[in-house]
Amino acid sequence: MIGVAMYITIKSLWERHRNKSMIARLTGHDWKTVAKKIKEIEAGKEYPKKKPHPRIMDFHKEQILEWLEDNLSGVRIHEKMQEKGVKIGYSTVKDYICRIKKRENIFIRMHTLPGKEAQVDFGYLGYTLYKGKKSKTRVNRL
Repeated sequence: MIGVAMYITIKSLWERHRNKSMIARLTGHDWKTVAKKIKEIEAGKEYPKKKPHPRIMDFHKEQILEWLEDNLSGVRIHEKMQEKGVKIGYSTVKDYICRIKKRENIFIRMHTLPGKEAQVDFGYLGYTLYKGKKSKTRVNRL
């Protein structure tokens, strides 16, 4: 089976008017395979997309949300999942919890009248030389 990258390579070479045998040599595939893919390209068929499949954790989402509301840690949730008979690794549980807890809007823009409020940005530039000594340089900007 040809991957997406190879499919795109064959398509771009064909669009640059390369012949099938040259494309086969460049890609390392048989000319019949290249001919088959070119036929699909000319028919307007796009490379098949991966079908979405439900995740194991999606079946237990309500229960996990309930446990998170009860302030259970990821380790405890993993243990409870194993008690229920779900064979799953801790890292899978941890990644799923992180995806659930993902915060969307961290930055909130404040709209005020001009002159009512000032905002300051703080930053760290690293080490710089000052009077022959290395020192940490921090920046404040209005």
